[in-house]
Amino acid sequence: MPRFEYVAKDNQGRILRGRVEAETEREARRLIKRQRLYIVSLKKESTLLKQLTVSKKVSLPELVVFTSQFATLLRSGILLTEAITTLAQQTDNLYFKEVLREVRRSIDEGESLSNALSRFPKVFPSIYINLVRTGELTGNLDIMLDRLARYFDSQHELREKIKSAMAYPTIVIIAAIAVVIFLLIFVVPVFQRIYGRTNVPLPLPTRMLISISNFMKDYILLILLFLTGIFILIRILLKNPKIKRWWDEKKLNIPQIGKIWKQIILVRFASTFSTLLSSGILVTHSLEILQNVVGNLYFREGIQRIYRGIIEGRSLSELMQEEEAFPPMLVRMIGVGERSGRVDEMLDEFSRFSQRELDNQTKRLTSIIEPMITLGLAGVVFFIALSMYLPMFNMVRLFRR
Repeated sequence: MPRFEYVAKDNQGRILRGRVEAETEREARRLIKRQRLYIVSLKKESTLLKQLTVSKKVSLPELVVFTSQFATLLRSGILLTEAITTLAQQTDNLYFKEVLREVRRSIDEGESLSNALSRFPKVFPSIYINLVRTGELTGNLDIMLDRLARYFDSQHELREKIKSAMAYPTIVIIAAIAVVIFLLIFVVPVFQRIYGRTNVPLPLPTRMLISISNFMKDYILLILLFLTGIFILIRILLKNPKIKRWWDEKKLNIPQIGKIWKQIILVRFASTFSTLLSSGILVTHSLEILQNVVGNLYFREGIQRIYRGIIEGRSLSELMQEEEAFPPMLVRMIGVGERSGRVDEMLDEFSRFSQRELDNQTKRLTSIIEPMITLGLAGVVFFIALSMYLPMFNMVRLFRR
């Protein structure tokens, strides 16, 4: 809906500025006058400015809050369209507000909620659409929304755990690099000028350090451009499916870090699979959705092979046993679930176990990385300090002569 910017006066003569949403300028004037304001100027907000200032993104916490509130409103007996309108008014995200208004308009035109949401795949992922569609068919839309809220909340919690675990090492590494660059560019040249005036012979470590310092000082911009170019090149190469597939497999074999990456994928796989199955989604349909959820082409290929095997009539546990990506524990638990008819519960149990294991692995990795970074930084600073002060011993010997 278009937005109009206005300048108006109230009954006391005060100048007020604001924005109003309306289909036409005439309707905008009517809305402003209803507030007992006298219009001084009124103009339509620039579409280009709106595109530049509005972030076309809906964060995971925003989606969790929306879904949870949506379920509560529907459970309270509020009509679907009224619930969407209320939630659109409450959100501070302008892009999300527009999305919800478009969803409301689509429903008013006779579309189902799931079809209206599917118009915005970047906001509502495939699991969201499928569970909403299941809720519409079974008449349990509020229950499905509750499940979605819990699911996305657990995914957000998982993401935040990883971020918080890696935040400290990342900050320390950046600070260490900044300290070393500062010493090389600003501190080492000072000592270089002092030793240059004394003509004292410089030991090998000092000469090496001065050479590195001069290189950094003369070519710092080129170094930064080179590193930026490498970063951009890697991003471009990873868009190639073959290269991305190779990297997705190889990164899982990196010591310590690879285990964490694999554990994250397994948690996401198990929790999503469990949510889909417990909501009444067929195994084949769930596997189709999971291909786009795991975020790893190596795992995705394994899920595709399992999907084809299920269509041929083979069991899920038998097919997963043939895939190296899935651990034996998960395969055994799914086998037990198939025999008892509780595959969703086994997946949920494995997901909770994997999350605990992921927490432990992350803590272990952090406990290893932190002292390594500290020792590395201490070693570099010690080398710089030693290289700078070594010539002073030669200076003392020269003065004694």
